[in-house]
Amino acid sequence: MVTTYKKIFSVSTFFAETRSSVASLISEKRPDRVHDEKGVDASGRNFHSWYLGTISINQVTPSYIELKNICKIRRVDVGGFRVEQSVNGHLLGSAQINVPLILDPQEVVRFNHRHGKYLGQFFMDVDAFDNSVNARTSMFNYSEPDEERAWFVYLD
Repeated sequence: MVTTYKKIFSVSTFFAETRSSVASLISEKRPDRVHDEKGVDASGRNFHSWYLGTISINQVTPSYIELKNICKIRRVDVGGFRVEQSVNGHLLGSAQINVPLILDPQEVVRFNHRHGKYLGQFFMDVDAFDNSVNARTSMFNYSEPDEERAWFVYLD
């Protein structure tokens, strides 16, 4: 009887360890990929952007700031993301997506200035966004509110 008990215990221990290692594989999040890009926008201006993961600050104009899901396969929840714009180190404005919002692959969402006339969009309480070389636009995630997840600056 003792021998049978040991065999049953060994089998149950094996299954418990297997379940534990499978669960750890499922629950482990892959580290976010770092993107560091320099380019030229549609108006011919040079920019530098940096971001972790799949949500980038795609464009900054005087009328709006645009975030983009760069992934071509996965949908991403940007609910709780916060965008800030600072000029020469001083905060110009901040806005947060306070609702669940799923972006499809390659989809964008825009933050408009307070005088924007676009229904259903998000707004930042500023007269206009600064797209000079002195401005820095940053993005933060709700789960890591102090860690900058993306930034965008114009070089000229």
